[in-house]
Amino acid sequence: MALTIEVTIEVRNDASRVRHQAAVAVLQALAEGGRDLMSAPMIELPHQPDVVS
Repeated sequence: MALTIEVTIEVRNDASRVRHQAAVAVLQALAEGGRDLMSAPMIELPHQPDVVS
């Protein structure tokens, strides 16, 4: 699928602008995902006793 998108972008006359818009969209999605991860409540895991052998 990515190869199809890349070929489609290369054939267009405005390939540079389309590539730039795609990069901006990816960076925005990454920023939103990071923001969501940072604002998510932390999950506390049950304490595991130390095992000494």
